[in-house]
Order: sequence, then C-alpha cells, then structure tokens
Amino acid sequence: MVCIITGSSRGLGKSIALAFGKKDCKVVVHYLESETDAEEVASQINESLSIQADVRNTGQVKALVDHVVNTWGRIDVLINNAGTTMESLMIKTSEEAFSNVIDVNLKGPFNFIRAVSPHMIKQKSGHIINISSYAGIKGK
Repeated sequence: MVCIITGSSRGLGKSIALAFGKKDCKVVVHYLESETDAEEVASQINESLSIQADVRNTGQVKALVDHVVNTWGRIDVLINNAGTTMESLMIKTSEEAFSNVIDVNLKGPFNFIRAVSPHMIKQKSGHIINISSYAGIKGK
C-alpha cells in the first residue's frame, strides 16, 4: 500500500507516517521546511520517500504525486494532515496571514485531492482522509 501523508515530518503527521510504516506500507513523508525532521522520520520506515512541496502550489503538489506514481506505480491512501493556524485575535490578523491559513488548510487538501484522484479512479481504489484541527470547533 502506498500512502502520502502531508505534513508528516513532525507532530500528528509523523505519528501517522510511522504507524503506516510499521504496517509495511510505502510512505511519502511530506514536508515544507523541515527536511532534517522528514529525513529522520523516513529513516524509520522500511520503504519511504521524503519529499518537499508547498501544499499551496498546484505545480509542486502535482510533481510530488507524479514522482510517487513514477516510483511506486500507484497511490492507495492520501492523508491531508498539513495545516497552520493564526496565533492572534481576528482583529489583529492581517489579510495576508488569514489568506495563508485558507490556502494551507483548504487549498492544500484541494490540490492534493485533485492530483491523486485521477490515479485512484484509474486503479478503481483509494482512500482520502482529511484531518482538521479542534481549533476549527473551539477557537481561542
């Protein structure tokens, strides 16, 4: 089974990647900035790729998905885990900061779903899991 877990260089994504790795899955450890952390996670998984991509960038997401398909021939699981938050009151939040949250938390999963869907449709199987934050229910 081939799994892509976005934001899997640390936190919950890391735990998910390691859990899939223990089940002998092929795991893509995705990261934006923390290459060292991603490589450390990947080193604990028998078959893994550590790949950098900005979830907000359609071209980078497509390149990641194409690389996975070219390497392993399929994608069975996509877990959209990458996310960000604003650490300030709404009235003190800039439009740029707000746009970044929307782009990472909404456009990111959209980009990945759109990129993996044709492959999953072609293979007539696949699972997509979208993870969100408790902060979406109970803000600060």
